[in-house]
Amino acid sequence: MRMLGLSVWLFLNLVFLGMGSYLYLLWVQYWRYARASQMSRSQDASWVEGKTLLRTQPINFVAFVNSHGDW
Repeated sequence: MRMLGLSVWLFLNLVFLGMGSYLYLLWVQYWRYARASQMSRSQDASWVEGKTLLRTQPINFVAFVNSHGDW
């Protein structure tokens, strides 16, 4: 009977330790994602404001392909 009680106690402790570790990993990954997402949003905002404007007109792919001859 004593072995059964020890086994149940050990099993429950391992379950809670595993669950706590998993929740900690989820928490850490969430905040890493939130920080990276916030940084990318701030870069997107600077692009929208015109600080890093790359292209002002869309590319006309049909004209581009036709100007480079036949395939």
